[in-house]
Amino acid sequence: MTQVGSGQDEVAVVGAPTTPTLDPESVAVEPAPCRPKSYLPGWPFVLYLMVWAGMAAATVVILTGPGAAAVPVDDPAYPVVLLVGLTLAACGPLLSLTVWIVARARAVPECRGGLLTTALVRGASATLFGVVAWWAALLIVDALRLGMVR
Repeated sequence: MTQVGSGQDEVAVVGAPTTPTLDPESVAVEPAPCRPKSYLPGWPFVLYLMVWAGMAAATVVILTGPGAAAVPVDDPAYPVVLLVGLTLAACGPLLSLTVWIVARARAVPECRGGLLTTALVRGASATLFGVVAWWAALLIVDALRLGMVR
């Protein structure tokens, strides 16, 4: 109980708040939560998708141009287009592993969990969307050659 005032005017203040004193050694500081996305850059996967989009556009232009063969398989550029598409598909997992290695080297040791999974999922997603875009480009080439689309 704290008394305020002097002499006859004393007033008793019951339950006055007191500030607790904290010992700095007893206070536990919790580290900030680790997020794999904060260490894993997304721009390599966006760039990879842009290369796939360019490949899809080049496929349509090369295989439907004025000098293209009547059948895409007979076109001399067709094996090159297939080889580039297969090479790009193989680059997806390699890109994921490269990004993971760089991100793991930059991350704090406590925050390395989940980096590989995140990198592999991003790489697989980018490869999937790229292959689907390329496959759609090959379908467009067939549709243009068969006269279904003008």
